[in-house]
Amino acid sequence: EAYLSDRVIVLNKGEVMFNSSPKEVFEHEEELLKMDLDIPFAHKLKKELERNGIKLSSSDEKEMVKELCQ
Repeated sequence: EAYLSDRVIVLNKGEVMFNSSPKEVFEHEEELLKMDLDIPFAHKLKKELERNGIKLSSSDEKEMVKELCQ
């Protein structure tokens, strides 16, 4: 999965749109969705939890589970 990589490069019609860490790239959710790209479930979940007042330090699914279960 892209979220586990060190770096993500997003191309759109041959043009580099984003070239950064997964965390930084997936912050551009609206732009990615306009390019018909999906957002990782863990990122969607983290954003929804934050909207409801639950802050997590990681976007890694296993780390999120550990934090939520504490």
